[in-house]
Amino acid sequence: MGIVVQNATYTVTVPLYLILHLFTSPVARPAADPQAVLAVDAWDLTLLPVSHVLAFVVPGVMMSLPSPAAVSAPAHYAWDAVWQPFPATQNAVRGLLRRLAGALGGGHARKSHLAVAGRAYGYVVALCVLSQLALAAVALTPAAAVPDAWRGLVADVTLEKAFVPYWPWATPTVEATVLGKGEGLAELARLFFQWDIYCGGTALLAWALYLHKVARPTRSLGGLLPKILVWGVLGGPTAAAAIVLWERDEVMAGRKARKTA
Repeated sequence: MGIVVQNATYTVTVPLYLILHLFTSPVARPAADPQAVLAVDAWDLTLLPVSHVLAFVVPGVMMSLPSPAAVSAPAHYAWDAVWQPFPATQNAVRGLLRRLAGALGGGHARKSHLAVAGRAYGYVVALCVLSQLALAAVALTPAAAVPDAWRGLVADVTLEKAFVPYWPWATPTVEATVLGKGEGLAELARLFFQWDIYCGGTALLAWALYLHKVARPTRSLGGLLPKILVWGVLGGPTAAAAIVLWERDEVMAGRKARKTA
């Protein structure tokens, strides 16, 4: 799935995958069994943040450093190449770490789902919030306050450029002759990634809200709206989706406890 996302964009693959999940997964049905909803491997949840940091975050940070001011051009392209297959890399790292953890032994079977899942949800929320706040901080920092190597980048980033994409009917055009020289690529890439993240993230949030409604049909969307708005501003739609799913798991865990009592 991750490799498909890298080739067919987040905007296209995520909604299709989530629609398929809603039509085929038993956990998306109104009579979903709490045991099935919470049947997630504890080691996978524990190793998710570690494997994601090693496969996605570290290469992503390294390839984002200014080149050639901070890293050489060959190093920049090497980190870019390392980052590209991160879904496969992350899965390989997780598998390796799981084997090592299994060899060392563990006691995850004695821990509740929420205790382990909470760390994974917390990591997703923290990553989204830190990324969004860091971008906002860059946009608000005066260019004169940073070293020369970063000055051009900081001067070019504003809150509007960082968070407000062009509407489809007002998309800027770049002449082919200029584009062939590499000019205008940054603007087009920014526009693509903004819509990619917003569209895919909104689909993820809508999916999370549906699953929450299935788990707790008496809870209205209005009751969730303040929480969604706060976490959406702090970390975008993906952070809000993680919070909604976290609450859904808490509801299902409570239902499971009452069922087994």
